[in-house]
Amino acid sequence: MPSERVGELVFSIFVCWTGSIEDGERALAPPRALATPITEAVSAMPYPAIYDFTAQQAEPHAASIRMMFADDLSDAALNAALAAMERAASPYSIVHFRGLGGAMARVGNDATAFAHRDRRYFVAIIGIWLDAAEDAALHEG
Repeated sequence: MPSERVGELVFSIFVCWTGSIEDGERALAPPRALATPITEAVSAMPYPAIYDFTAQQAEPHAASIRMMFADDLSDAALNAALAAMERAASPYSIVHFRGLGGAMARVGNDATAFAHRDRRYFVAIIGIWLDAAEDAALHEG
């Protein structure tokens, strides 16, 4: 994220493609056509490297996290998430939608400890703030 954009409400897309690069480029064409990106870091990399962006978040902080699964992301749900981000008390807050399915969904629900493989989305609402003395209720709205 360019430093001049830190603190702005932005929309990020994180992807992990395990097929051919050519097929991945085709799969990314529709989201890339939505708008001109602020920054793009899509490239071939080993799976663990997709989490490298979290290394800069090593500064101590507090967080309030609510997680759930969803099978539909309706316009009403997406608008509610956007409204929540617009009134977030901290510029570090996140609403995270993770698409599930694919190869992960082809493993039986009882095969591993993760039994929600048939759900379409994982949703995390994360309030993050740097002053741990702040009242968490400010970041849970």
